[in-house]
Amino acid sequence: MAQIEAIVIAESVDCVIVAGDVFDRAVPPVESVTLFNETISRLAAQATVVVTAGNHDSAIRLGHGSKLLRDGIHIVTDLADVGQGIEIMTRDKTQSLVFYPLPYLDPDHARFALRECVDDEPLDRSHQAVMAAALQKVTCDLRRRNRPQSEAVVIAHAFVTGGVGSESERDIAVGGVDSVSVELFTEFAFTALGHLHGPQEIGGRRGNSHRSTVAYSGSPLRYSFSEASQRKGVALVDIDADGRYERAFVALDQPRAMAELTGEIKDILTEESISRHCNDWVRVTVTDPSRPAELGQRIREHFPHALSVVHEPAGGSRSFGSSQAVIDLTDPVEISRKFVVDVTAAETTTRDDAVLRAAYEAARHGGDR
Repeated sequence: MAQIEAIVIAESVDCVIVAGDVFDRAVPPVESVTLFNETISRLAAQATVVVTAGNHDSAIRLGHGSKLLRDGIHIVTDLADVGQGIEIMTRDKTQSLVFYPLPYLDPDHARFALRECVDDEPLDRSHQAVMAAALQKVTCDLRRRNRPQSEAVVIAHAFVTGGVGSESERDIAVGGVDSVSVELFTEFAFTALGHLHGPQEIGGRRGNSHRSTVAYSGSPLRYSFSEASQRKGVALVDIDADGRYERAFVALDQPRAMAELTGEIKDILTEESISRHCNDWVRVTVTDPSRPAELGQRIREHFPHALSVVHEPAGGSRSFGSSQAVIDLTDPVEISRKFVVDVTAAETTTRDDAVLRAAYEAARHGGDR
């Protein structure tokens, strides 16, 4: 957070965007809440701060007290605020853009909240339908302001078609579908996306810029070994009065490197390997024919930051019950399906899969709200 604050100051940033997933869980630890509050307070002394709720966040908790925040801090968590633009001027007062923060749109709630009239039929139960409805509200607000889409910045939290995910993102599929078409966003000056942890531009090339106006900044830290090779940082975006933009990636230093070590224990516990990776977060897969005695203790004695230690004999298969097999899967329904297969020794049927999907969505709907 200190690195981000330094970038904001050094680059004279006008607006800081946090596009959802402020916290990793609905009830975050006190230390995380304190860090967030202190950080946005410091950032707001330098720039306007716009924060939206992601699928990991509890919208109610994140938005609690948002109406009492100081000027320059906007935390948007309520679907009733969709389509309400925030006009932000540059420091020199020569240009302004209208920012439209969209909190995570859970179709089970948004399909009712975003319909035109309370007596209308609910929208289709899909991310595509609710995002299209939200952006229609954005377009209506722009017409009211007599501003073109090229003077609007959309902030959304979604899986946009063409994005590449990692192990860390929580599943947001509804009815087995989780994606939104990139074509919904291509006419806006820029769309800042949250949800995927890898920094990336998404399709939709427009005009003569040869670059997409739709992008994920990615997470500021690595949250799984699938992110080990990703560069982590922030997106620095400059948009001129004609809607043209330049986007630069500013890297953030990571607290530790990450490494995956695979082989027999004698090859993993070499002086060279220990010297090179003793301070890293490591995932260790030991391939000895039989499980070495005191495996976990021996590994962590030399690699104190080992996060996963798995025994997988060469030529053998990793059992489903191991921690590694679980974190390789991102869809809770697939984890449940694997469990059923493991305990019944039989593949699930289409009907079984549908029941598991329905049960998961019912549990998620009740548990998150």
